[in-house]
Amino acid sequence: MLQGPPEKPQFPVMIASMAVLKDILDSIDATGFGIIVTTFTTIGISLVIALWMLGKMSGGWWKGRMIKWFWNRYLLMFIVEFIPFLKFVPATTVLVLMAHYKETRVVKLLNSGLEILHGHGFKGG
Repeated sequence: MLQGPPEKPQFPVMIASMAVLKDILDSIDATGFGIIVTTFTTIGISLVIALWMLGKMSGGWWKGRMIKWFWNRYLLMFIVEFIPFLKFVPATTVLVLMAHYKETRVVKLLNSGLEILHGHGFKGG
């Protein structure tokens, strides 16, 4: 049974705000100021972002591909943040923005495909 077309995802304002906060704390952490507090806070924020992406796993094959794409970039973000001078790069914010853009693009492609099928007389179950 086919459902309606997937809705365009809303911009994750809260997750993006947390990513910006994490990147700011990472840069403060690089200066040595409050290293313990910033470390625990950034770990917590990283877990929330990871859980946000896990929530996106339900769906068909296209969701699985998106999750694989995300986890590869998430691992790369962790590696970048362990290199001392690259802590100033807002890797988490960029990752969240890229994930939202990719999800939006996939939904647009699916909707276009469904419109083409509907235009050729396919009504679904």
